[in-house]
Amino acid sequence: METQLRFALCQYLTSLAESCDDEDRKESLEVASQCLPEGLAIDVEDEALVAQHKIPYSLLEVFEAGLAACKQKDVSHQDRMNSDPKYGKFIDTLTNAGFFKGVEAGTPEYEARIKKAQATYVAKYGNQAAAPAPAPAAPEAASEAAPAPAEISEEDKVKAEQLKGEGNKLLSAKKFDEAVEMYSAALKVRPGHAIYLCNRAAALSYLDRHEEARADAETALEKDPGYVKGYSRLGLALFKLGLYQEAVEVYEKGLGVDSENASLKSGLHEAQTKLAAEAAPAAGAPGGMADIMGMAQGLMQDPNAMANLQSMMGGMMGGGEGGQPDLGALLNNPMMQNMAQQMMQDPAMMQNMMGMMGGMGGMPGAPGAGGNNELEDEEETPSYDEVN
Repeated sequence: METQLRFALCQYLTSLAESCDDEDRKESLEVASQCLPEGLAIDVEDEALVAQHKIPYSLLEVFEAGLAACKQKDVSHQDRMNSDPKYGKFIDTLTNAGFFKGVEAGTPEYEARIKKAQATYVAKYGNQAAAPAPAPAAPEAASEAAPAPAEISEEDKVKAEQLKGEGNKLLSAKKFDEAVEMYSAALKVRPGHAIYLCNRAAALSYLDRHEEARADAETALEKDPGYVKGYSRLGLALFKLGLYQEAVEVYEKGLGVDSENASLKSGLHEAQTKLAAEAAPAAGAPGGMADIMGMAQGLMQDPNAMANLQSMMGGMMGGGEGGQPDLGALLNNPMMQNMAQQMMQDPAMMQNMMGMMGGMGGMPGAPGAGGNNELEDEEETPSYDEVN
């Protein structure tokens, strides 16, 4: 990068000298353009080296773009809410996931969380506000309309179904590469078939080829927006790619088609949880203890988790009313406070704790408390319910 900048500086100075009309200034610029490469330790006469480090923009264009980007860094929360609908959805998702729970608007703690949310959003999606929607295209003339797809013969339909069936067997046998090949063969016979695309997306997800799974699921939904499993496949691919906001939006669209779909509900919950965790305050930042209190409230509202925790902790916690653990005494226990501080400072320790609680069937949203969907656990043999 630095070497490219040095060559760009020399190129810019040379272009200034060539375009200058004032003879005195032109001579000074020419002298400077001859001396600068030596001072920067580069050889502008080496054509191969120049070609290697040449950038497709002028230094002035790079400067203008960089200056514009710097100005955008200071966009306020409210201005961003007004100019970027995607940011508004991002904040809504964090709110629904409990990211701002327990903090009042206008307080230093709330402002700290807003800043953290903004930083997370900008790091992931950049500063650009949503571009205005393009003007609707003029309807195509009848003579220019795309030709209708060729009719699939019954023989080809049967052949494609047989290939898909073989793919399902291979997927069930965990032969994922071969399953991908079989679904691809079916798609050659019946291109764009939503079910075949989603089945291939399932196999690709097992192979951690999430970008390809995403492309298949998107194509499937273009072909059939009412195919609910397409939303599940696309949501999982986005989730695995770390695009949690996009995953939330896809799961919500899917629930608009089938509001009772358990897989979509589970995926939405996990994506919202991940999104909130990604924007959570760092250890020691305002809101840390509020998060611990939130976890404690979650325990109190889940009798199974409380029973498991009471059994795990034994007599250490004391007794509360009705035989329930005395949570107040627990939170005031110096040893438990020290453990909470250690978890706040050690993400791995927190993850292990959450995993342990999830394994006991406890805290909602914790790893192990419910998969993102049927493809998440690679150790579990896929069932025929996963594909059509």
